[in-house]
Amino acid sequence: MEDPERLRRTVASLEPRVPSLARLIVERYAAESPICTGDPAILDHLHLVAAGTIRAMLRSALRAVLEPEPPDPELLRLVSERAADRADERVPLAEYMRAWQLALTVFGDELAAALGDRPDLLREVLRRSRSVHFAVERAAAEAFERRYRELLDGADVEPSRVVAALAEGRVGAAAGLARRPLPERPLVLVVEVVRAPGPGDAADRDPAADRPAERRAVRRMRARIEQALPGTWLMDLSAGGGTVVAERPGGRRACEGRTGERCTGERLDRLAAGLGAALRADAVLAAEDASGPGDVARALRTAREVLRVARARGERGRAVRAADVALELHLARESDGLPLLRAALAPLLDRPELAGTVRAYLACDMDRRAAARMLGVHPNTVDNRLARARELTGADPATARGLLTLAAVLWNGSAGNTVPGK
Repeated sequence: MEDPERLRRTVASLEPRVPSLARLIVERYAAESPICTGDPAILDHLHLVAAGTIRAMLRSALRAVLEPEPPDPELLRLVSERAADRADERVPLAEYMRAWQLALTVFGDELAAALGDRPDLLREVLRRSRSVHFAVERAAAEAFERRYRELLDGADVEPSRVVAALAEGRVGAAAGLARRPLPERPLVLVVEVVRAPGPGDAADRDPAADRPAERRAVRRMRARIEQALPGTWLMDLSAGGGTVVAERPGGRRACEGRTGERCTGERLDRLAAGLGAALRADAVLAAEDASGPGDVARALRTAREVLRVARARGERGRAVRAADVALELHLARESDGLPLLRAALAPLLDRPELAGTVRAYLACDMDRRAAARMLGVHPNTVDNRLARARELTGADPATARGLLTLAAVLWNGSAGNTVPGK
């Protein structure tokens, strides 16, 4: 029955038609769906948000024709995100599933036209491609169900109360608020999403217009975190970041022979990079282990301090732990002397280009050429800015005292201390 050459020809003939098939499916769905009502704006929206997902599904189904295998996890993640979006828009599940059923019908008709003379081959090809369609439908239905459950249970509000109780050391109160037993070996993550200001970020922008985008951002974060840490216990997230408490991964089997610490570190680094990619922004992630539920308050404090220092250092795309920034944490501790140091360096902090240059100089171990490359300026510009910083503050990074003074303030998360371009 197998005819590999015929299958290859069939797939080769259908691959270039995937974009036009996706458009056809969207247009047929819009014409048949009672919620579209011929509105051109809705059709434009469907072409924008639905056609790409349908194209991905069709290409995955074509791959399955040649090599029967489970669908790409990225496809299922994308489908889940889109399904949650539709749930937020209050689209009925049956109506959303109509689009996927129509896609299956259109794709099946195309296969039948290409292989109508080989019913035996057509049956096998339909079976393989339908496995992708059915996996997509399951992912969509499960995402719909999860999102509706969150809406019904008020899951977008409750985690903040649990985190607040844990941060105050009220473990009993947190356990009473939570739906599941507290993790025995907690891993605490604090995440911040850093976006470059966009042209539409006006101060008078309608907050209601941003809510759907914020909900999408939160769902994408949740999906990435659940994928990286299947034992996630609690997520208190907003579009700008948030707090996560998970059961700490462990065990040689899960880490393929590596130490649990190294395995977890690699997993969290991938998570930080994945969050940035999913949100099209920079993600700063701080991690801290807790010995038990009663230690979560201390771990939260430490993780938030680490995040502040990591942000000041310009860290992006990886997970940062206290051990990575131990010196900065020590120098950046609040003390009676720190406000005095800040006051002495106020003229520097008021000049972001100077503060950023000193910060880059410190980050590059006092290598002026490396700092210039980081900043995208000439080395002489770095020299001139360092000289101006010395004139304004009296703190000379060429001396031990001046270097420590600058580091104590600039590693403390004070305004103007981030490295430009990072």
